[in-house]
Amino acid sequence: VGLIVLSYVGLIPKGVSFYLYGALTGLALILLSFLIILLIKKKIPMGTGDLLVIPAVTLFFGFRGAITVLITASVSGLFIGIALILFGVVKRNYKFPMIPYITLGVIMEILLFQR
Repeated sequence: VGLIVLSYVGLIPKGVSFYLYGALTGLALILLSFLIILLIKKKIPMGTGDLLVIPAVTLFFGFRGAITVLITASVSGLFIGIALILFGVVKRNYKFPMIPYITLGVIMEILLFQR
């Protein structure tokens, strides 16, 4: 509702569909990975906070930005997680929070990819 009102007033530089595609892309990608891991491992792979934050974050960036944020978050989480496991900081079955890596993805998108 907020997007529609802001678009009508002229405060949104791009159309409503740009932002909705971003939110739907983020939601679809995270739900797809959630379901695949759930089917393979038979346990819940991530917290519900991640499922709620990702569509809200990707709503801001549109389709391409949503994919960039999610890839950056996943890759940075992977490398940092492997490093922490190799150096013995955490055990292998530790559940890493995804929010810091999503934040890193957002920062990278803003600094490197926004025009």
